[in-house]
Amino acid sequence: MNKIWLLAVLISLAACSSKQPATDAPPGKEAALNEINTRYVILQRALDFDIGRTGTDCYFPGNGQPFDIGYRPETDLETIVAVKAGLVEVKAAEKNRWDVTLTEKGKAVANAGYLKPIHHRVGNGCDEYQISFPLAMARAFDVAGPKPEADSYEYTYSWKWEITELGKTLRQDGEVFSKLTQSQRQQLQELTNVRNDVNAGPLLSIPVPLDTDNRPRPGTAIFKKERDRWVFNVRQ
Repeated sequence: MNKIWLLAVLISLAACSSKQPATDAPPGKEAALNEINTRYVILQRALDFDIGRTGTDCYFPGNGQPFDIGYRPETDLETIVAVKAGLVEVKAAEKNRWDVTLTEKGKAVANAGYLKPIHHRVGNGCDEYQISFPLAMARAFDVAGPKPEADSYEYTYSWKWEITELGKTLRQDGEVFSKLTQSQRQQLQELTNVRNDVNAGPLLSIPVPLDTDNRPRPGTAIFKKERDRWVFNVRQ
């Protein structure tokens, strides 16, 4: 429901530099590949929704007064998808409040992926968390380089999507995608790809690609030494 939280985390993490102290020599191919794939883990495409006691005015910007963002589970697309995928169930509570809980399937998926609720928000009759269920993540391989470029080094590589079971339900003939309206399908494309800049990673098309369409694609990473660390951007 609250993309602002995810956006802030992604911007912060994606901008971080390599954790390895820089030496005079650029990172080796294996080290560069590890850094690229770590970035892609951060920038995976996911379904983000709220669980717990939630409602129409359960958002507290800056920990201040609650703000009504008009949330209702029957119109919130991410909650709709989660329900259709069998990950959550929704029960009416008091006025403008609902209990959104993980089903046994949802708990199993969360436990298998070590998915933890974040951003606990309490107050105004609300007690909710946000949780993210991955749809797909880019995975890099076959890295080549480094190639000197002025004050930086260029690495080229190939990448493909690693698509989760939830992601597969959002393929053209998937059990969830087939139940969405045309408007919901278009909205899902926007919700899935919350950022689009040099550090955002590739965009995931909706419907999610079939295996036959998930071909290797080229990518480039530019590493540059800043003070005592290597920083880099990825481009696809």
